[in-house]
Amino acid sequence: MKYIKAFLFFIAAICTSHAQLPSTNIYAFTYKLAHDKMQLTEGKYLTNFNPNGYNNQPSFVNDDVLLISSNHYDASQTDIIKLNLRSNKMTRVTATKQGEYSPTLMPDRRHFSVIREILGGDVNQILWKYPLNQNHKGIQALDDELTVGYHSWINSTELATFLVGEPHRLVIHNLLEDTPILLDKNPGRSLITRAGKLYYIHKMSEANWVLKVFDPFTGNVNSITKTVAGAEDMDIMPNGNIIMTSGSKLYMFNPDKQTDWIEVADLSSFGLSSLNRIKVRRNKIVLVNAK
Repeated sequence: MKYIKAFLFFIAAICTSHAQLPSTNIYAFTYKLAHDKMQLTEGKYLTNFNPNGYNNQPSFVNDDVLLISSNHYDASQTDIIKLNLRSNKMTRVTATKQGEYSPTLMPDRRHFSVIREILGGDVNQILWKYPLNQNHKGIQALDDELTVGYHSWINSTELATFLVGEPHRLVIHNLLEDTPILLDKNPGRSLITRAGKLYYIHKMSEANWVLKVFDPFTGNVNSITKTVAGAEDMDIMPNGNIIMTSGSKLYMFNPDKQTDWIEVADLSSFGLSSLNRIKVRRNKIVLVNAK
């Protein structure tokens, strides 16, 4: 139960005080795989505009544009910022009294969803959606009165949510039929959708974290492998391999070969020693490093 209590403390922290937000920064690289090693080049420090603040949860809109959550504009709470990797231009996307986290491009590619704070009441975090063109202030994306911690769109009508509680729950929502299904208890925070399937981590015990995949077409959940010890941040690469962060290192797993995790890069030479969230798109990789 230790990791459950720790996460509840973190959720409480992001909803109450900037002073409790971790100091995090975001970096981008171009990568190339060669003989089970990842060569990283063209490194960019993306959040030098807010070096001691909270800059987190990057999400690709396209090859050159990221959405992130940052407290750059208001130290007391977070807003969504758009970063252009090609032009190095930064644009403020939201300017609200409520903090917003986990920006995620929606399947229609015209909207993005966020976890939005609600001040007061029993539910303090809901799912909200905004238009990418910023022509209105958005609407609630999930009407259920649930405290949402993380989310991933499986397709235009099916949504996976990490619901905060004791225990935390991974729930699949069908927005057309209003039929939420409990998929697992005690999930990790990484919910990754690729090729219509949901990849997630099931924290079966403190020492046993298992990477799983859910196929909504068949309803089956299959275990893939154990995670890198203590690691829970991951993404799926274009070749289908799974990549995870741990300390200063990146590890890769090939589901087709069913081998062990392979260390493919060590970013300590870049001064990065506490990597967590990771996003990969084509030949680009974006990483969050905690101070």
